[in-house]
Amino acid sequence: MSCELSQPAQRVLDALAGGQPKSRTELAAAAGIWKSNIGRYIVELRDKGLIRGERGDGQSVLFTPTKAPDIDILFDVFVRRAKP
Repeated sequence: MSCELSQPAQRVLDALAGGQPKSRTELAAAAGIWKSNIGRYIVELRDKGLIRGERGDGQSVLFTPTKAPDIDILFDVFVRRAKP
């Protein structure tokens, strides 16, 4: 299974690296992506099993990295990222 990520999706994943849950608005700001476009990158990461979303206190969904992503997916993501 290939897990090549788009550059914006990689920035969203990097924004979640601290492990703190973030809303769409927070992710967009942290990754430097327009709020109106963040959804497509959240879907990309969720479909690859790298993040999950849960309802927070209000109506917003908070996103976190998955606890145990497939090791092959992580290897693929970071090896491709390291290549120039």
